[in-house]
Amino acid sequence: MKRNDETRLQTAIEALQIAELDEAQVVASARRTAGTLGIDPVHDMQASAIESCDDVQRLRASYRAGNLSAQRALLVDAHLRECGPCLRQYRNGSAVDWSTPKAGRAFAWRPQVLGWALAPCLVILVASFFVYRAYWQVPPGVRAQVESIDGSAYLISDAGDRRLGAGDVLNEGEHLRTSGDAHAVLRLSDGST
Repeated sequence: MKRNDETRLQTAIEALQIAELDEAQVVASARRTAGTLGIDPVHDMQASAIESCDDVQRLRASYRAGNLSAQRALLVDAHLRECGPCLRQYRNGSAVDWSTPKAGRAFAWRPQVLGWALAPCLVILVASFFVYRAYWQVPPGVRAQVESIDGSAYLISDAGDRRLGAGDVLNEGEHLRTSGDAHAVLRLSDGST
């Protein structure tokens, strides 16, 4: 029995697909359906049909103003729920520009502009060099002088090691090393000990 029902349903679907509907039958059916639903019957099916985005765009101003019939407003509303571009266009209140986007300006090599951009960097670099030399760079030469040594102390340098005594000097790049329990007092180039 179930198989028989499926066969009849399939036959009915095929018959509906093959059959061409008469315009008068469609209008009569629409009127009966409108009467059952309690809405005004649609007098002109072709005039109220919305088939594309262009139809919605023509009705957009009337829809926004509330001048459309309830049926037409319902059709426009249904289209706006399904069509993203039309909805964005309705919300923005402007037309969608489907033209090809314009190409942006290409980078042009202009040495003069590059020179003006690099000039402040060069000024800051030169000023930083002179400030460093004036305030932070330690001048070359004598770094310290030995005032006294309690025990033994040695000068370690690239030239070799030698024992230090009071009055000896330490130059740049030289190091002082004392033995296990020895102490040395040095006077630095700034006068501190």
